[in-house]
Amino acid sequence: MTIKQLSGPVRLTDRAPGPDVARGAVLALIALAHAPAYLSGRPLAIGGYPADGSGADQAVVFAETATVVGRGYPMFAALLGYGLVQLWSRRTDAPGQTRRLIRRRGLWLIVFGFVHAALLWGGDILGAYGVLALLLGAGLITARARWTRALAITSILIVASGGASMALAATAGGTSPLPSTGESNALAAVALRLTEWLPSLILQPLGMLAAVLAGAWAARRRLLDDPERQVRVLRRIAIIGLPVAVLGGLPWAAAVAGYWTNLSEGQIAAAGALHAVSGYGGVGYAALITLAVIGKGDNRLAVALRACGRRSLTSYLLQSVLLVVLLAPYALGLGERVGAATVALLGIAAWLTTVVVAVLLERAGRRGPAESLLRRLTYRRVTSAGGAEQPSGSGA
Repeated sequence: MTIKQLSGPVRLTDRAPGPDVARGAVLALIALAHAPAYLSGRPLAIGGYPADGSGADQAVVFAETATVVGRGYPMFAALLGYGLVQLWSRRTDAPGQTRRLIRRRGLWLIVFGFVHAALLWGGDILGAYGVLALLLGAGLITARARWTRALAITSILIVASGGASMALAATAGGTSPLPSTGESNALAAVALRLTEWLPSLILQPLGMLAAVLAGAWAARRRLLDDPERQVRVLRRIAIIGLPVAVLGGLPWAAAVAGYWTNLSEGQIAAAGALHAVSGYGGVGYAALITLAVIGKGDNRLAVALRACGRRSLTSYLLQSVLLVVLLAPYALGLGERVGAATVALLGIAAWLTTVVVAVLLERAGRRGPAESLLRRLTYRRVTSAGGAEQPSGSGA
């Protein structure tokens, strides 16, 4: 039989800019969502925020909870589905090899996630994305619409249930959602982070499956690859998604910020479920960002976001490094001394630093180091249907 070789990964200059611009912008939301987890060393209120916050802190907590928390990761999950379908569509002549390639990428993402969780961040999402890639590589990417709809509905129901449960637990106050972020012993923090991360390998993929499938649907229609021809659809997604994300987050945001008090358990559960499910409206952010940069390929902001998005894995990991250095008790320990407003500024500063690094790498014509490593590991060998192995091509 003839053994077909798969080409290496797409060159930077051949990538569609739309998904990368969206990824670069979404990383700002992720930095804003992560930074408050390091607030520690004092009594905590609902959601792990300090109970003694100022009026400015209270306003920031409200705004972040309504517009940022739980909105970034569904977008990133959708972009994961988008990217995997792009990979699949480039290699339709070798479906068996492509599935193995996607599964290999998923396995290495789990390894990356383990290292990231052990060293830096117990809320790591790379492991969950790796599990989702395994599911897509196992056949979900070509599953019938009936099955994908059923899985998406099930995923949304799981998200609603999880949101209600987490809200009920959070209203007890006094504890951080991620206790490892307040641990002063660096070695003890490693053990705590891994106990926080391991359950996420099961729970997070279940909750994000609907977003991944939505991204796969968008990729089949090339919404971000060819946005000029998809303006009407993108506008519709933005017009529906943004109000869903923001308005759906308001009740829980009011509770977390202390504007809405004396809630019954039923109200708490409903607000938490609504906040969690409405996070899927975050895909409207990606649509809005794409619309904003149509025809502005040389715009400095678009160029910077695209550079960051092309190196989203490196930027994500670098954010974690910066936040640990700035905020962890065993490092500079600013998380024990600043409030929600200041920590939001530090989160934005961390993101901006990753953007600057990405732009410098772009000008040098280099991939991010994490992307380069993942590509070398993923494309190192491609197993043929007959069992032989061939080099995967020239690109890393």
